[in-house]
Amino acid sequence: MPSGKSCEEEEDVNSLLKKILSEMKCIRANNKEFKQEMQALQKENNTLKKEVEETKEKLTQLEMRMEYYEKEIKKNNVLRNEGKRWRREERLQEFYSGRGKWRWSADGKLKTELFPKNGQ
Repeated sequence: MPSGKSCEEEEDVNSLLKKILSEMKCIRANNKEFKQEMQALQKENNTLKKEVEETKEKLTQLEMRMEYYEKEIKKNNVLRNEGKRWRREERLQEFYSGRGKWRWSADGKLKTELFPKNGQ
């Protein structure tokens, strides 16, 4: 034998080379699958990031609306209380101008009773 190797050694080397080549093919195939999975995961990640941003925007809009409505509620409460105070003052003014009388209510509180405006 000119190469100095036996036939069995060459067959062993050839079989090892074939095994190595088949393993490399498997690794390449697995690498392609892995790359495809990574691309799919990146797409999903980007989609989720967009959804998170949209949700954050909606949340800030809702917070702004909530602040606006809280201010409106406070404003309306102030106006309502002002209206009550104004009506109470108006009733007292009418009472003290001679158009009313004192009376006790069923719950034991002193109230004013107004006569009709036509002077009866």
